[in-house]
Amino acid sequence: MSKRTLGNNIITLADTLLPHINNAIFDTRLPPEIQFNLTDLDDRWGDFDTETLEVRLHSEISSRRRLVGTLMHELSHYAVKELDRVIENHGPHWRAWIEIVKKVFPELGSEMLCECCD
Repeated sequence: MSKRTLGNNIITLADTLLPHINNAIFDTRLPPEIQFNLTDLDDRWGDFDTETLEVRLHSEISSRRRLVGTLMHELSHYAVKELDRVIENHGPHWRAWIEIVKKVFPELGSEMLCECCD
């Protein structure tokens, strides 16, 4: 992962982007108070905790494009759990949300959403 990061701005940017993503992808059905926190996970850009409903973002995210892709990925997990009321990893419900993301934001590309999206 890159050493040039968005730093402390990651959470601020995530909070700023949430209403726009919520409107464009989730028809404003996600709650406006989603908790974002930083993490140093070794093998991923983000993580969604199904117990705490917390979205964790890697502290070394280095671009807004990567941040948006990671948010879309993790918020799709959130939607599966809270809107679809299903617990799955990258199953059919999650993939259905990702397909909406791809239609609304085709410029992101699969590599910004998940290696499993192809």
